[in-house]
Amino acid sequence: MADTKPRASCPACSSPLAVISFVQGSSRMTMGSCASCHTRSWWEDGEAVDLPRVLADLSSSRPPPSRTTKPARR
Repeated sequence: MADTKPRASCPACSSPLAVISFVQGSSRMTMGSCASCHTRSWWEDGEAVDLPRVLADLSSSRPPPSRTTKPARR
């Protein structure tokens, strides 16, 4: 990805982006989504990143599934 900071317009078609940001560990993740051409762009702390990296970061910090037991039926 060439852009180094989140944009207000789509890098592919220049339409407005819907932008969503969240904190992941100590990083701010931002996703820009274009309703016109369906392009998705991701940034981590203002640096453009690709989706596989975002998914790897998210899955590596994911807590293991908890083991829950079903309540006994009466």
